[in-house]
Amino acid sequence: MAELQGSLQLDEALKLKKVLDGIDSSIVNNSVRLGSVVETINFNFFVAISAGKFLVEGKEYLAVSSGSPVGKLLINLKVGDTFRFNNKQEVVMRVI
Repeated sequence: MAELQGSLQLDEALKLKKVLDGIDSSIVNNSVRLGSVVETINFNFFVAISAGKFLVEGKEYLAVSSGSPVGKLLINLKVGDTFRFNNKQEVVMRVI
């Protein structure tokens, strides 16, 4: 049973690695896509894989997959676009 569990975890980790490997950070895009960093009024997101919260230079980011509910809301948005998250109206302030 433990061997099966380990195999399933490895399979999941390899799937996540494949997603991360597919991100081309050299592409500049004005709209949110896989690999984008999105800053809104209340939140900062990294659209890649669901990996929870992390800090970069004192700023908190939430890593979300493009298939997650918030990821689906973010994809294709541009600076100035709005959406609702956690019962708050958010405005996209920056897309990197």
